Amino acid sequence: MEIFPQNLSSRYHIELVRRRSAKGFGEPQVDEPIPKPQLGKLGSYWAQGMDLTQEQAALAAPASAVGTKGVAAVMMFIGGIFVALPAIVVGASLRNAALGFSVFGAGTTTLWFLAHGPIAEFVFRKAHAALSPKEVEDMIGRSQDELAKSYLQLVRDAVLVEANEPTSEKVREALSALGDAIEALPAVVIQPQDTTVLRSQARELQERAANETDPVISQSFTRQADSFEQRAESQEKSALVGRRAAVLRDEIIAKIAALRDAIAAQQTGTLDASALTALSESARSVAKESQNAASAHDELERYLTPKEPSHIQSVHR
Repeated sequence: MEIFPQNLSSRYHIELVRRRSAKGFGEPQVDEPIPKPQLGKLGSYWAQGMDLTQEQAALAAPASAVGTKGVAAVMMFIGGIFVALPAIVVGASLRNAALGFSVFGAGTTTLWFLAHGPIAEFVFRKAHAALSPKEVEDMIGRSQDELAKSYLQLVRDAVLVEANEPTSEKVREALSALGDAIEALPAVVIQPQDTTVLRSQARELQERAANETDPVISQSFTRQADSFEQRAESQEKSALVGRRAAVLRDEIIAKIAALRDAIAAQQTGTLDASALTALSESARSVAKESQNAASAHDELERYLTPKEPSHIQSVHR
């Protein structure tokens, strides 16, 4: 069945567009972060009539820049030579330099619109052609994460199997949802610690602050107690986010296995359409939960962001 770059996660969509559009113009920078969305009028023109959301088009437009800008530059250079010749002939034959420059200006303007319009559009659309088995195998070979590798193996199975359009559409929807779910999974890096000990240390420091007669030292003990209390709270929040991420990861793996079985069943004609629809809807549900977990992780990171230290006021005696 036909699987397109935009049916995968944003990461793989952008990687494929970068590799394909850069072919013949240099090495693609596929390890760079996902570009800032930027569609513009040209990007909108290239993406018109394609099965791309506005967000996908806004990501793909800058990702294809090496190819779209490269082919436009080559055409402007070569075409400029051919435009210059008739401009010179017209200007010389009519002994009118201004007319010659006008012909050259009109020609280069036409070239610019042609190079950045239909020609660049061809590069953009070619970068969104259906995936080939070799492309997917190459991505599998480059993958370092087991979950990502399982996902790409599912994509490979889908590419290799023939299916009617309704079935293909359901599989594409499920692949897109699973890709979003994987991409949204948070990576919790905090090492778990005993929050009971942290809170005990916080209480001890609060007691020392209450018994301390020097205000500067007392304030320092209070701030240290607050830091231990914050660490205890962050550990509890982090542990919850980590548990959710682990469970969601296992669920995504189960969804991938179920969809691979469904794709295999398609080859024997035993695929139940309602089961495939349920799988697709289930994949969207786990994607939503994964995004919710990512939001919780972002909230945790904001919570852990170091605050501006309070200035110690000098005590005048």
